[in-house]
Amino acid sequence: KMLIDGKLVDGEGTYGVANPSTGTVFAQAPECSRKQLDQAVAAARKAFPAWAATPVKERQALLAKAAAKVQENLDALAEVLVKEQGKPIAMAKGEFMGIIGTLKHLSSANFEYEKVLVDNKKERVIQRRMPIGVVGGITPWNFPPLMAGWKFAEALSTGNVCIIKPSPYTPLSTLLLGEVLCDVFPAGVLNILSGGDQLGQWLVAHEGVHKISFTGSTRAGKAIQSASSSTLKRLTLELGGNDAAVVLDDADPKTTAEGLFQFSMGNSGQVCIAIKRAYVHKDIFDQV
Repeated sequence: KMLIDGKLVDGEGTYGVANPSTGTVFAQAPECSRKQLDQAVAAARKAFPAWAATPVKERQALLAKAAAKVQENLDALAEVLVKEQGKPIAMAKGEFMGIIGTLKHLSSANFEYEKVLVDNKKERVIQRRMPIGVVGGITPWNFPPLMAGWKFAEALSTGNVCIIKPSPYTPLSTLLLGEVLCDVFPAGVLNILSGGDQLGQWLVAHEGVHKISFTGSTRAGKAIQSASSSTLKRLTLELGGNDAAVVLDDADPKTTAEGLFQFSMGNSGQVCIAIKRAYVHKDIFDQV
């Protein structure tokens, strides 16, 4: 189910989610309508003033509670991720452990929200870091819950509210994460929706959303940058790279080769920072 305004709800339609190891549809995910997106945005905007005014320590206590809830449900969450994304169970659990680590870190981090830059007889300049408002997070299929967790944890910790839209290929683990956390944060602070590309387009262009954080392909990033310009949203794009490894002549060939393989083929090579090409010194080229 989707999480909207603190409630778990069905979509106005559904679509199939396939297990990549078999290619067969094994579950149905809710299809969010435009009306339901509007409801989520309205709920987030309503929740924002009170959440932004909540003392930092109180927000951090809820992040710690969220970490504990993820830990309690680790096995069930990881099992769903394996089915929809295909990674081994150990990697799936590791992904959720990454969320737990992020939530725990942010639950005790010491953020400097106010800093005096100039203070003399003539002037006093204070730098204040203020919440933006409603943050829309759009996540990819290669690390679905981890990307979602990073986005909403950082947004909520700094007083923002969040709407997460996972990839239509891997929505289930993120939706289940929303079910696990539905009673942790005040209604409207965290919303999780699922749907196809059209839902992402609606979210990006929505006038009630103040920032978009997107992780995915360069092609989609270009489209999002264009679509968000009409509302002058703040925008963060984490896109695919063309990462290179440079191996010098004093490197140990065996150790280096193992590292090159690991960082090229981990997660079946579907990592934004995976090594795509290697420049190896000619003196050790054949050995590597």
